[in-house]
Amino acid sequence: RLIVLLIVAPAMALMVGTMRRRSRLYEETAIANATLQGQLAEHRQIEEALREGETRFRQLAENIREVFWVRDVVNDRILYVSPAYENIWGRKLGDLDEAYHSFLESIHPDDRTRLFASTERESREATEGADEYRILRPDGTVRWVRSRAFPIRDNLGNAYRVVGVAEDITDLKHAEEERLAHALKQRDTLVREVHHRVKNNLQSVAGLLTHETHDHPELQPLLQKAIAQVQLIAVVHGIQGTAKAQEIPLCEMVPAIGPTARVRVWRLDTREGR
Repeated sequence: RLIVLLIVAPAMALMVGTMRRRSRLYEETAIANATLQGQLAEHRQIEEALREGETRFRQLAENIREVFWVRDVVNDRILYVSPAYENIWGRKLGDLDEAYHSFLESIHPDDRTRLFASTERESREATEGADEYRILRPDGTVRWVRSRAFPIRDNLGNAYRVVGVAEDITDLKHAEEERLAHALKQRDTLVREVHHRVKNNLQSVAGLLTHETHDHPELQPLLQKAIAQVQLIAVVHGIQGTAKAQEIPLCEMVPAIGPTARVRVWRLDTREGR
């Protein structure tokens, strides 16, 4: 029995140690597994949140009337353009190259240089910007666009992307032009009315001066000179009161004031005996 005990005891001790090590291994494995399951669950939650955020972003970007775009300023590439681009630009998204310069080709030639310089400056200085410019659609029509851009910076503060929103303001521009044209028309009407009233008042003054020449013959030369000058001024105001343009050609002014000027010259010549 002693011999058996001496043989069995170490084996039992070894078995107990092995079982304890396995137990600790099982516990550590269970803890690691629980930790891993938690990390996987957290990762799945993050992925789900990202998918949900991406879905919401696409739902927003694809259903607004404005064009939402993302540009990689480091590699000068367009990363994303929302479907509203097709409605405003009248072009297919598939025809839009990733190169940013291909976007500029649709800009009206008169605005292209200015917009390109403005965009390059905003990218270089990493500042927000806003521009208004015209685009040429494939059907030949011109649309006005207002675009706003905002830089996205990394942890070091360097701008590596630019996001922007572009909206069609053609109707707004046309409304502004109509309001301006209406305001100019009202102003021209008021100016013509003022000129007309000034002309009438000057003619009244000329009539009063003419009456004075009969009551004061000794002042007749001076009064006739004043009358002629007043009449010339009245003629000019009369022309401006009927003119449709702000600038009156000299060829229209001279025939109008010619008769009055000739009368003035004739009166001066008569007074001097010539």
